[in-house]
Amino acid sequence: MMEMKNRFQEAIQNVQRQRHLARRTVAMVLVLAMLTAMSVSWRLHQDGIALAADDTRYYCGKEEHKHTDDCYIEGTEPVCGYEEGEIVEETMDSADDAGDGDSSAADWDEAGSEPESEPATQEEPEPEVVLHHHTSDCYEEEEVLTCGIESDHVHQDYCYDQETGELLCTEHEHTDDCYTLEEVLVCGQEEGEPEKTDDGAALYDMDENSAEESDFAGESETVADPEPEKEATKPETDDEIDTGYTVHHHTDECYGKVLICGKEEHEHTAACLVNPNAEIDAEYDAKTPARTDADWAEDMVLVAKSQLGYTESKADVDEDGNGYTMYADQYYKDKPMVYADWDCTFVAYCLYHAGVPQDIIPQYASISALRGALARMNSAYYGDDPQDFGGILPGDIVMYKNAEGRETIGVVSDVAVDDESGLTTALTVISGDVATGYESDGETTIDQVAEVEVALNEVTSVVSVNAAYGYDVDDMMEDPDTATASETEQKLDDVTNITSVTVSEHKDGAWTPIDKDHVITFGDNIRTQVDFTTDSSTFKNGKTLTYQLPYGMEESKSGRIMAQDPGNPGSEIDIGAVTVDENGLVKLVFDFKNAPNMENEPLNAYFKVDSVASKKANQNSGEVSFPGIGTTIKLQNPTDIQTKKSGSEIKLDANGNKYVEFTVTVSSTLGTDGNKVKISDIIGTNTTIAGDYDENSFSLKKGDASVELKKGTNLKFATDSTTGKPCFEISELDALEAGESYTLTYHYKLNDTDTWPGGEIGNTASAIYEGKKDPVSVPWSKRYSGSLIEKSGNYDTVNRKMRWRIKINNVGPSDLNGYTVKDTLQYTGATIVGGTDGIKVKYGSSGDNWDSINKTVSSKGTVTITKNESEQETGFTYTFPAGSTEKYYLIEYYTTVPDGIQDNELLKNDAEIDKGDKKQDGTTGSGKVVRQGWEAVKRKANSDLQNGDADNQKIAYWKATAKSPESASSITLCDRFFDPINGNGQTPSDAENTHYALLGELDQDLKNGIRIFRVGDTWTQGLTVEQAKNNGIETEIIYYNSVDQTGDNKVENTPENQNVKIRSFKIIVKEGEGYSGNKLRQINVNNYRTHVDCYDVMSGGETWTIKNNLVVENKEDNASYTITKEKPVEKEESFDKMVAAESNLSYFRDSLGSEKIGYNESGDTTFWYKLWISPKDLSVFDGTVITDELQEGIEYTGEYVITFSDKSQSNF
Repeated sequence: MMEMKNRFQEAIQNVQRQRHLARRTVAMVLVLAMLTAMSVSWRLHQDGIALAADDTRYYCGKEEHKHTDDCYIEGTEPVCGYEEGEIVEETMDSADDAGDGDSSAADWDEAGSEPESEPATQEEPEPEVVLHHHTSDCYEEEEVLTCGIESDHVHQDYCYDQETGELLCTEHEHTDDCYTLEEVLVCGQEEGEPEKTDDGAALYDMDENSAEESDFAGESETVADPEPEKEATKPETDDEIDTGYTVHHHTDECYGKVLICGKEEHEHTAACLVNPNAEIDAEYDAKTPARTDADWAEDMVLVAKSQLGYTESKADVDEDGNGYTMYADQYYKDKPMVYADWDCTFVAYCLYHAGVPQDIIPQYASISALRGALARMNSAYYGDDPQDFGGILPGDIVMYKNAEGRETIGVVSDVAVDDESGLTTALTVISGDVATGYESDGETTIDQVAEVEVALNEVTSVVSVNAAYGYDVDDMMEDPDTATASETEQKLDDVTNITSVTVSEHKDGAWTPIDKDHVITFGDNIRTQVDFTTDSSTFKNGKTLTYQLPYGMEESKSGRIMAQDPGNPGSEIDIGAVTVDENGLVKLVFDFKNAPNMENEPLNAYFKVDSVASKKANQNSGEVSFPGIGTTIKLQNPTDIQTKKSGSEIKLDANGNKYVEFTVTVSSTLGTDGNKVKISDIIGTNTTIAGDYDENSFSLKKGDASVELKKGTNLKFATDSTTGKPCFEISELDALEAGESYTLTYHYKLNDTDTWPGGEIGNTASAIYEGKKDPVSVPWSKRYSGSLIEKSGNYDTVNRKMRWRIKINNVGPSDLNGYTVKDTLQYTGATIVGGTDGIKVKYGSSGDNWDSINKTVSSKGTVTITKNESEQETGFTYTFPAGSTEKYYLIEYYTTVPDGIQDNELLKNDAEIDKGDKKQDGTTGSGKVVRQGWEAVKRKANSDLQNGDADNQKIAYWKATAKSPESASSITLCDRFFDPINGNGQTPSDAENTHYALLGELDQDLKNGIRIFRVGDTWTQGLTVEQAKNNGIETEIIYYNSVDQTGDNKVENTPENQNVKIRSFKIIVKEGEGYSGNKLRQINVNNYRTHVDCYDVMSGGETWTIKNNLVVENKEDNASYTITKEKPVEKEESFDKMVAAESNLSYFRDSLGSEKIGYNESGDTTFWYKLWISPKDLSVFDGTVITDELQEGIEYTGEYVITFSDKSQSNF
């Protein structure tokens, strides 16, 4: 589809290229002229630019960079074009007469003859190095895994269906098909390198003839005439001279360099120095007002308002379209960040021009950096508690969520105030980087300094410029009459009259005052209000007082100083700010900006702060008092205690006693504040499994240290008077510090029984410390069921023996050392196969499939075969060794089936587990003797038919299984390939003989796929035909050309019949003469193929069935595939006309549709029309004439393209 579409467009583009060639030539001349002019202009400015300072601001948005050696690393791939060890051509000295080390055409005389060489003294010839060339001796064949699957799995007996022998396992086992033989180079030398001897030295050519010639070269004896010299021909070029060979080895020059700096080369030009925003920056910088020195907050508002309307540059932008601003420029200079978000740099601009010192409120270019700096300063002017947002005033800085949900920052220019509460309810904020609209493209935002309406619930935090000015302005002014800081900071209780202190606790959503008997715990939420009066006339702006609370503060909230308004009785007015540090030191900073008439006047005032009460250094629980009035409250350390309880499964001890082990953990996160701890426990009334505490099993630890328990002293046992159940108490335990814990373990010993207990056990553990009213209790209960021992049996048709299994459910788990399993057969005449060695012991986990698990115990216990007085076997005993702590054990063994046992007769077997003379549990297992009869099993080898080699041919793969009764000495398997049948259950005549196998293929498949099993063979031990022959078992395969298996239809397996179509076959497996091995049990035939050739005779939309039939004696089974032929889709006729502009040939549209194509009135617009003709039959093109009339004003260029496609119009 895409290929045809590309060819169509390519054809059009070829036409375009021819037409535009001339235009491009002219354009190139113009471009060269422009480049020349620009180069001259730049050279004229270069000297001036070179004199620019190092901090020159460039506005191109790029870093000046020229690649140096540091920008590269050496490449790891050669770029020389040669392989290591490759033979390359090189000149030979014998051809070099010019003495220049090169044999060239210049070394031949003008007449074209080879130049004469000067006589030379004959020297002893040097032996030549022999070069190595790979031969067959250099290679060895090696088996290489090529299946692409990583696996070390080997199929075991449990990987197969225990009835049919079919492979169930999905793990991959490598077979011969997974490997290929590949030649591996083993000589250890590179092609073309010098040949080496055994000791690694170079091998030289020491030809004896060459040596003899050298020895007799100077003698005068007559020698045979040499062959006539060949006429030398002068080579036309140096390349034609025979230069000989040498071997290429990589050097440093063979490798290229890799650029790693990640930077683009750029050299600043004059254009980079031009600031496209210079004019507007100067305009707004001039608007910035001078400092008034009256009030930082007032100046903040004046500066912010002066910048309203400033717009982010659209002329100077970075690669992401972010524009330059002068606010970001003053912090980032010649860095890419001048294009970053500029809301915070705008606020920094306002702080700078308002004269706010950076050690009071720092100036940063991002909100996170500003917030982090304020946190490091422990700034009293920063807050994020919404309860404080009601005190925001004009000039303060607020962080808030904008309309896009992004946190931004700005300067408060106005506030709305509630008349009743006097608190701020809404804000008008001036921010930078505010999106106020869109450019003409509808996508690019216009980002400006603008006023924004902000609700208090959109505010995230505040920096109070007003509070900062009131606190530090006196320190900043150089008025000699102003008091020093040490004189300003006085104690509130020294210079005022404290009239009351009220402490309230926050509970149930309200603040409730507490009395002196109420205990406050460190960590409680409290509100502290201190009321005071003063007749002093020295209170003015900047006055600072301190007050020490008798406890520390965590998560403290800043507050305000409120005073009675003398001019408006009954109302209050804000006269300052309050902050509290973690040690409870309150700092009050007076600010009479809102009440100038109260400055230097007597006051009736109060302050209150909310916080979490915390311990000061070295502070203990007890009563504390407030300075200046003596009011007292009670404080205590926070305390807590937790209790956890768990119980085990039923366990066994070394003496055969059953018990449940309990663990009680008592811990404290905060500590018990020096108070002693008590632990208690009582057995629940829901307990139905009788037992009692094992008093000798108790163990207590505090952390890792053991705690001594003495019965009758700190450990007391009793019977609860109400329930009559056992209980105990452990008292006088040392207090817990924060993070400490006690761990108690003990046993609940069950009453002796000879069966495994079933029922429920419940109890409750509690913990308490002195002074705590109620204990912390945790109930626990568990229902126990199941058994310690299970027994089952079944008849194994593979071995024709009874298989018995004993399962031990040691779920405790306990060490079963010394516990004995006793197994007793309830029928006589049977023997245990393999004796003591035949008794296998495995271990596993809950839910394990014991047929597939192969975990055999590393140390088997003691096995004894038991017999009666007649020396007949009656069972066995198995005693577990030390370390038998697995949760589940399986004891498995086989017994023979005594003579006289009938089919479906039930055999029983008893098993019990004991410890000495204490029986722990017992059971009876049973299994029926169900012997194998004749059985036929037919299966598909794949879920669907596979594609054959020929068109529309399918391949079916099959499996067959034949099972025999115990008395059989031969097995016959008959397999037939029925003709396909249609939906009416019929085989059309033209579909007859379309389901068949080819004799050669089928014979190979059967001989590869047949597996013969005898009694006792596992599923991995099936015999091939050849292996069976070697074991005295005969196999015969008979082929037929019909489903009727008569003599007339038999086909001999001869070389000339390998392609004969086979319709059925018969496999006969029998014991050979004198055979003495185990009886035949089963034949499996895996993955043999048949051919299905009915597709071409089927009608569209039909589904047919392909059936295969298997007969084994009087048993029969069938398997089938289905084959479906899709119904053909009728082709639709169409005739369409489309049009596209030459500038967008990928988009052709309906020429009669509503879409329009623009054109230039100059007349140079070119359109392409496409006629799409899709007939049902191509014969309609014979003699067809297509006429297309162009509308007025359109001229045919004479260019056209014709293409053909088998795709639909939508895909072309």
